[in-house]
Amino acid sequence: MDEVVLRRRGFVFSPDRPLQIAGYVLGFAGALGLAYLLGGREILKIFPVWIVMIVAFSLYPMKVLIADRDGVSILSRGGRTRLSWDRIAKIVVFDRAGGRVTVGIRTEPDDATRARPWTRLAEVMRRIGPAPRLLRVPGRDEPFALAFETVCGGVQASELADRFRRSVPVPIAELRSGDAEPYSVRAPFRSALPDAAFLAVWNGLIGTIWVVVTVRQDARAWIPLGVMFAGFCLILTEQLIPRAALMADGTGLRFGEEFLAWDEIQAIRLGAATDGTDLIIRTTAAAALVEPEVRRRLTGTHVDPARLAAAVPPGITVDHTTVT
Repeated sequence: MDEVVLRRRGFVFSPDRPLQIAGYVLGFAGALGLAYLLGGREILKIFPVWIVMIVAFSLYPMKVLIADRDGVSILSRGGRTRLSWDRIAKIVVFDRAGGRVTVGIRTEPDDATRARPWTRLAEVMRRIGPAPRLLRVPGRDEPFALAFETVCGGVQASELADRFRRSVPVPIAELRSGDAEPYSVRAPFRSALPDAAFLAVWNGLIGTIWVVVTVRQDARAWIPLGVMFAGFCLILTEQLIPRAALMADGTGLRFGEEFLAWDEIQAIRLGAATDGTDLIIRTTAAAALVEPEVRRRLTGTHVDPARLAAAVPPGITVDHTTVT
């Protein structure tokens, strides 16, 4: 089979997360200022080296995913991880705004519920990191979660889907063409609150000690430290911004971290709940072997049945009923 290689820039921030970009820029500027105060003019000689290294790492197109006859090799923190084809259930190609293409991999779910708190820590790193590449293991509580997702450039979504379809022995999510507008509903992720609290407390303790020691060396250090603190606050604030809890587009239906292609869905039912919307999806084919009826509560959301029905392909019904 032909090899499919996906590349992306090394140090990439998502353009739809501007607060994160601003936060990291402020953090880097504060670190430079602090290094200058504590190291003097000699440290200025290192600044160009830092800048060259950051630019080179940002622009170098790394091979983030390689699909060959044995499986998929994924670039993740700590090296490369390989998934064999018998573990992969589906490859999904999302066409995003601005010409961006996102590729997701769904694996067979693990028999056990996802472990805590180590999985939670991995989720924190995945949200904060500029280019999330952490491989997750979907458990029986979220069997349709994408195990891996990455942005790639220099290719059209339809072209990339065709390349995968010709080269890999697993199902590829069909790209549905048409005039239907994608429909998304945003909601705050309450799971981000304990993550944000943990980061605030941890950085508060470590940061306070660091500030006291640093200011004793140079009283002017509070200025770059303040810039770094402002950057941290922006990064933390970005974690609390509501994100898409439900997305229906030409590829399929995403709810939270999970995804189902349109050919895996028979019908969708929506029910009003006191704190959000109940989502009930009747699945078909292989998806039904995993979970024939997916019931999820989208907390803090209100889904418009008419707009959702307009975004789904013909043959899939969308009902709005009272669910108890």
